[in-house]
Amino acid sequence: MNGGAFVRAFLAAFLAAFLGACSDSGDRDPYKLVTLKEACYGGVVSKGFKYKFANPEIVSVNHGLGLIREGNQLELIAARGLEEKLAGAPGRVELAVVKKFNPYVYFNVERIVTQGDTVFPALAGAVVLPMITTAEDYDASSFVKQDIDAIPYNSTELLQRLAGRKIHVRGKLVREKAEGKTLYYLEGKGARFRLSDTSDGIGLIMKLLAEKNYVFEGGVTMTDIERFSDRRVTRTAGTFEVNYVMYGNRLITG
Repeated sequence: MNGGAFVRAFLAAFLAAFLGACSDSGDRDPYKLVTLKEACYGGVVSKGFKYKFANPEIVSVNHGLGLIREGNQLELIAARGLEEKLAGAPGRVELAVVKKFNPYVYFNVERIVTQGDTVFPALAGAVVLPMITTAEDYDASSFVKQDIDAIPYNSTELLQRLAGRKIHVRGKLVREKAEGKTLYYLEGKGARFRLSDTSDGIGLIMKLLAEKNYVFEGGVTMTDIERFSDRRVTRTAGTFEVNYVMYGNRLITG
């Protein structure tokens, strides 16, 4: 090989190596494709704890919070405007996330890829995470158990005694739409109770309970009694503020 050919071969090899290095460092996707269990239990190492979920089962989404599932594994995802970004997403969905550890393990969504479209949730502003604990750690003993079926809409005296009291109830949860707003009601045999606006975390669990037709169980406080004339028409006895809601053995508040 003459000198000119050697130089050309050397330059070609150097250029190929340089371009390969640039490609590896600049174009490589930092998000490792994993299962939810692998991401949770550290089966795959990824710098910065960046992972990618391909077509995860999205159980429920409420504002900036969502739940994804794999088998019995249920984990929280978060991003500004998450519900809006996922609404009506066609076909397969890919979530690029970063694993967070405080105040507990959850996944912050940094990129959403659908068919032919990539969306980046807003980075400004934090999503308020719910507090997840147990009834013992929360000290729910101050909430007295109350049979929701034993509260009639037409007993003003009983409703007045319940006003302001912390009670623990179980009952059927109903979701209704009114003037573009989602409302939740707790149904008893003798009355129904409107549930006031809640935090995103409590709202996420309530939405899941209503969608799956699960029983609502939680701590509430009556904040308002309906006028008797309205109660006769709607059977709505009043409004409960939701202090916490149970999901399995977990208590969600905040």
